[in-house]
Amino acid sequence: MRGDIDYDAIHQRVERRIKERQEYFSHLAAYVGVNFGLWMIWLFSGGGAPWPLIVMFLWGIGLLVHTANFVVGTAMEQRRDELIEREIRREKMRLYGDPDYNDGYLGKPKRRPEDRDMQLSDDGELVATDEVENSERVTARKGTR
Repeated sequence: MRGDIDYDAIHQRVERRIKERQEYFSHLAAYVGVNFGLWMIWLFSGGGAPWPLIVMFLWGIGLLVHTANFVVGTAMEQRRDELIEREIRREKMRLYGDPDYNDGYLGKPKRRPEDRDMQLSDDGELVATDEVENSERVTARKGTR
């Protein structure tokens, strides 16, 4: 099951993400560079009406849309990957009883009953060590009052 990893698909997805990131930052650098140049032209040509504002505003709208697509698209893709991973784990648990299965994709794995330390309580009942320690603490607190 673990040998069924499609490295080509993973490589293509990573390349696409890197390309999108490079395109976004190239767009941002072009926006800053060109607008700086336009403001320098405006400044050295004697000023007047601030016509570079028109370019900044219209191009800025396009840059904002690109930023929104980049940020939201990245977040949505990460969420999609997390959901896919979670469903894969669920399916593995359903089909194979995989002990590494964890319903929540974040956090530590769930404890299995066989992982718990067990011992006999004072009345001869088999209980988890945690429960015996807790009951001893409660008994000790009751006795000191």
